[in-house]
Amino acid sequence: MNYILGNDRSQVRIECIEDYVGTDSEVRIIDKIIDSLNIESLGFKIGNNFTTGRPMYDPMDMLKLFVYGYFNGIRSSRKLAKQAKINREVIWLINGVQPKYRAISDFRKDNIDALTKVFQSFVEYCIALGLYEKELIAVDGTKIEASASKSKYSIIL
Repeated sequence: MNYILGNDRSQVRIECIEDYVGTDSEVRIIDKIIDSLNIESLGFKIGNNFTTGRPMYDPMDMLKLFVYGYFNGIRSSRKLAKQAKINREVIWLINGVQPKYRAISDFRKDNIDALTKVFQSFVEYCIALGLYEKELIAVDGTKIEASASKSKYSIIL
């Protein structure tokens, strides 16, 4: 038969992580914006464990992972940890680091105020660029039980 065949899985290939992401990808923007932030002034906890213990993950890489997750609707630390292993964009974004889900959730827990400041400053940055405007959007959360069956409310002509 005439099929398009893929590559041999056992074939050794040489790849560059830079080739994982296109030049117009959104992860390049996330990378540039977060690299321009001063994370110490935003209140992120910077680790100091030069003498004992395992080194911490770079807060910049963890922040990039969180921002990527929020852009793509991934809130779970377990799903973010999986994306860090299988998603080529995420591998490029955090330089091949593969944090476990517990490290991701601890980063979120320890830096919740700093993460709030980052997202607020990002919204202000987008407004300054004119990407969107401040508008009031109201959502009514009222739940009303409905019981309008055809037999209950039938119109007699």
